Amino acid sequence: MSRPSPLRVTRRRALTLAALASVASAASAGAVLIPLGAPLGLVNDDPAAGFTASQGVLTADVTGGALATNGAHVPWAVFEQQTPGATRVFSRSFANGAWTTRGPALNVDAGQGAEAPSIDFAGPGRTVPWASWYEASPTLGATQIFASRFDAAGNRWLAAGQDRAPAQKLPSLNINTDFDAENPAIAGGSTVAGGTPEPWVAWQELDGSAIAANRRDQIFVSRGVKAGTGQTACTGFSPGDGPVVNGFCWQETGIARVSRASLKADNATDPSLNVDTSRNGIEPDIAFTGPGDTVPWVVWYETGPSGRGLRGNDMVFAAKAVKDDAAEGGFRWIAVGRGGTGILDASETGGPCAAGIAALDGCSLNANPAASAEDARIAAGTMTPGAPTVPWIAWTERGADGTTGVYVARLVSGERFVIANAGRRISTPGVDAGVPDITFAGNTPFVTWREGPEVRTGHFEGTAADPLFVPDDRRSTGSAAIPPRIASGCAATPATADGATCPGGAAGSPFVLFGDGPAAAERLLGAGYQPEQALTSEATGVTTTAATLNGVAVTGGGPVRVRFEFGPTTAYGSTTPATTIAPTRAATAFAAAVTGLPAGATAHFRAVVEGDFGRVTGPDRVVTTPAPPAPVVNTAPRIGVNGLAGTVRTRRGAPVVLRLRLSVNEASVVTVRARRAGRVVGTVTVRRASAGAFTVRVRAGRGGGRVALGISARDGAGAVRVVTRSVRIVIR
Repeated sequence: MSRPSPLRVTRRRALTLAALASVASAASAGAVLIPLGAPLGLVNDDPAAGFTASQGVLTADVTGGALATNGAHVPWAVFEQQTPGATRVFSRSFANGAWTTRGPALNVDAGQGAEAPSIDFAGPGRTVPWASWYEASPTLGATQIFASRFDAAGNRWLAAGQDRAPAQKLPSLNINTDFDAENPAIAGGSTVAGGTPEPWVAWQELDGSAIAANRRDQIFVSRGVKAGTGQTACTGFSPGDGPVVNGFCWQETGIARVSRASLKADNATDPSLNVDTSRNGIEPDIAFTGPGDTVPWVVWYETGPSGRGLRGNDMVFAAKAVKDDAAEGGFRWIAVGRGGTGILDASETGGPCAAGIAALDGCSLNANPAASAEDARIAAGTMTPGAPTVPWIAWTERGADGTTGVYVARLVSGERFVIANAGRRISTPGVDAGVPDITFAGNTPFVTWREGPEVRTGHFEGTAADPLFVPDDRRSTGSAAIPPRIASGCAATPATADGATCPGGAAGSPFVLFGDGPAAAERLLGAGYQPEQALTSEATGVTTTAATLNGVAVTGGGPVRVRFEFGPTTAYGSTTPATTIAPTRAATAFAAAVTGLPAGATAHFRAVVEGDFGRVTGPDRVVTTPAPPAPVVNTAPRIGVNGLAGTVRTRRGAPVVLRLRLSVNEASVVTVRARRAGRVVGTVTVRRASAGAFTVRVRAGRGGGRVALGISARDGAGAVRVVTRSVRIVIR
C-alpha cells in the first residue's frame, strides 16, 4: 500500500528496487527438498476457508512450533492472500502430510487489506502461535500494526492489546495511530532466563513531522505484557492505555529520540531505533539470543538521503536491548556493527553511531559501508553445542561488479559482527541475488534466497570460528516475487536447549516457503529437507549372539536420525536406538551394536536414514552368526589303586599307617580319608600337577578292626571321581 512520500520504501517497492536479473536455470545441486503436501506442496488452497491458489499470494512467513509442550515442531505459515475485495491474512500448519487451515482470516476489519504477516510462538512452553501484520483502519485513519494470538480451543485468532479507539476494540501497536505503519516482525521470548516467552514486535512507522511528505520511517519495538487477573485497562502503558483487548497490553521500548513534530531529539516522545533518524528505517526483523536467549535483537536497513550529512546509500544495522529502568518499557537499544557500537539515545546526533561517517560505518553490518545493502533477516543460534546463542544476520549487498549478493554475519566476542564464509558472499558470484532468510536447525545455520527465477538453499559447515557455506538445493520457480522464508523444527530456543534437543524426538529438518507463478496468481509452495540416500554395509564383529551393523547416510544437507532395522526376515521387527547426524553433504558412516541374536542363524538388517519429511532405507543385508561349538564333556579323573592288601597286620598299641600306591590320568587334587566306624581317623591331600603314579601314606588309627578308605580326585574343571577300599587290621 503506497503513500505520497518520495523517500518511503514499502516492501513491494523494496523488491522492485532490488529487482533480480534473470539467469539461466542450472542443474540441481542435490535433490534434498520435497513438496510438503499434495499437489506440489501447495499451501494457499482451501476453498472452504475462502481462498484458492488461483487468487495468488503476495507475502508469507513460516516458523516451527507445536500446540503441546514438548510436541514435535511442525511448519506454521501465515500469508497475504488475494481474495475478492481485499487481501487477507490466513494461517495454515503442516502435519501428517497435509496443510490445515487455522481459523478464519486474521484481519481485524475483513473489508480492509492486510499485508506483510509474520509468525512465531510464545506463551507457556512456547505453545501459543502469535502473528503480526498491518492493515488500513478507516477508524484510526492510517495503516496499523496488529498482533493476534491463536486460540486453539476456539480455532480462532484473537487480536490483542489495548484498545486505541474508544469502544472499537482496535488494539493497534502504532506509536501514533494517525501515522502509517507497516512491515512488522514478531518473535516470542523473555528477557528473564526461564521466563514465559512474550510476543515482541518490531515495525516501521512514519514519524517526525506534521507534514506527511517530511516524515521518515522509524523502527519501533513493543513487547506484549499479559494482563493480570481481573485487569481491564492497560493503565500506565505507552503509547496508549486503553481497555485490555484479549488479555494483553503493548509497551513500547527504548529511549525517546523523535516526536510526531520533529526528527530531532528536542521534546522527543517516540523511541525510534534508527541510527540516523533523518532517514527511512525499513523492514525490521527480530530474534532472541544470548545466555538463556534473553537478549532481543533487531535488524533493519536505512535508506534515503541523510539530513545530517551522513551516508545516503542503503545500510544494514542491528541493535540489542539492554535493561534500563529509565527508558520506555525498561530497555534501551544499543547498535552493534562490524567495527563499533553505540547507544541509540536522545543526544544531538541521536547517539555515537551517527556522530560522523566513520562512526556510522563502524556501527553498520555492510561488507562495504559505501555500497547499498538491504533485505536484512536475523536468526538466533550457535554452532557450538552448549554455548550461548548469538545473532546471525543475512542481507543483500551490491558488490564492486554491480551485482547484488547475499552475505551472512555472526556476532563474535559479544561486541562486533564478522562476515562468515571467509568474508565472501554465499550466493553465486557475478549473479544478482536477493531477499534472503536465515534460520537454525539444531546447531546449523541455514539460508535461503532468490537468484533470478531460482530459489536457493544451503547451510554452514565447519566450526563457529570458521564457518563455510555449502549449497544444498536450487529450483526454478518462474518469475515469482515472493521472498522465500525458511524455518525448522529445531530452532535455537530454550524449548530446544538452543538446538541440542529437538522436541518430540524430531530430526529438526528445515522447511521453506516460496512462490511460483505469475504475480497475479502466485502460488505459495512448501518444501522440506529429506535425506538423499542410505547404504547398508557388511556387519562386523560377528559372534554367536552379537554383531556390529554398519551403514552410510547421505543427509541431503539437513539433519537426520539414523538407525537399523533387523530381524529374522525382511519384515525385521526390531530396531536399534536412533542417533542424530548433523547436516553435511558428505557421506557419513554410522554403526550400532546388537546383541541377543540367535546362534547359528541368519538375521536380516538394513540402514534407515530419517528426516521429519521422509526417510530412505538401504538395501537388505544378512548376517549369519556361527553355530555354537560342540559341548565339551568333562570326565572325572580315573584313579588307580595298586598293591593294597585286604588285610594288614600290626602290633598291639602301635599306630596304623597305610601306604597306598595311587595313579591319576590328569592333573588332580587327590584326597584320601580313612574311617573307623564312620569316624574319620586320617586324611591326606596331594596336588598332582600332571598324570602319573605316586605314593601316599594315611593314618588309620590304632588297634584292629576294619578301616574304610575313600579316595577322591578332582580336576581343574571340578569333575570328581571317588573310589573306595576296605582294609582289615589284625593285631598279631
